[in-house]
Amino acid sequence: MISISRTGFIHGCFTAFAVALVGRAAYVQLLHGAEWRAKARRLHESGTPVQAPRGMILDATGSLLVESREQVRLEV
Repeated sequence: MISISRTGFIHGCFTAFAVALVGRAAYVQLLHGAEWRAKARRLHESGTPVQAPRGMILDATGSLLVESREQVRLEV
């Protein structure tokens, strides 16, 4: 019968976890990479206009200092 020390067992568990993690990353990148890139592009490049409902900014005498734009374009 083969006797495995505690450190050998822990080392084996870490190695198995690392192999599983690398295998899963390779699976996602190689087999589903195009799908994930398309989804990321769709989420990243959104052309939705954002309304800016703000009022006018006046000074103490009531003179107009700044007025709002109709909409703001925000790109991330």
